[in-house]
Amino acid sequence: MPSDDGPTGDSNTTFILQESPQPNDEREKQSSYWNKIASPEILPIWIASLIAIVGTGVAVGTLIAIRDEATKIKEVANAATRNAEALMLGDRAWLLMKKTLTQDVVQDPELLAPEEVSARGQIPHCIFTIKNYGKTPARMIAWRYELQVGNGASTIPDLSIFDMSKLPIYTPDMVPQSASIAQQAEFRIAPSPQDFLDIGNGTKFLWLCGTIWYEDTFERGQASKHETVFCYLWETRTTSPKPAWIPAGPREYTRAT
Repeated sequence: MPSDDGPTGDSNTTFILQESPQPNDEREKQSSYWNKIASPEILPIWIASLIAIVGTGVAVGTLIAIRDEATKIKEVANAATRNAEALMLGDRAWLLMKKTLTQDVVQDPELLAPEEVSARGQIPHCIFTIKNYGKTPARMIAWRYELQVGNGASTIPDLSIFDMSKLPIYTPDMVPQSASIAQQAEFRIAPSPQDFLDIGNGTKFLWLCGTIWYEDTFERGQASKHETVFCYLWETRTTSPKPAWIPAGPREYTRAT
């Protein structure tokens, strides 16, 4: 009978011993890794990568230099454009009221009484002078001037003087560079003798207003059309020996384009 002490018969037991990695094996693996990196097969890849990195840096630097150069070129071009525009503005025709060192060249108004009108064969008027201050001949294509009597020294009596929409067709008048021409303004609505007396004593006010349209003969298209608008007040409220014409009215009625 079998014994209770344990199994009977032959029994084989197998033990597998696993050795832990040795430090030498790790060093051999690392050495093998670096040998592969530095191997002749891999070295060209490293060289190509280095060249690509250097090339990218050079390309970026070149792009930055090109951008900076383009900015400088643009600034130079803008400055040249501004200089050219300034030269064109100085050389184009400029029809303005002729000026002396002290005042604009506007004569005293001829406020003629009815008997003087008959005797002298003239009507009340005012003569003023315009001058081409540019370096190019100007072609006057339309103009309108008028004397007006108003009740105030700050308000233009009739703004319709600046309406150029229903003018007759004018024969263009050429004004050479540096030349001056005299123009005459008259009353559209004839004032009464009392109006003249009131102007003299300062209870009414005399205005001279007008517009000139002209073209620069060396320009073409819309850019060649220019405008001069003026407005003067015959100022009698002064301590000077005599009245004088002074620019007056809103700013939009004293301008030149």
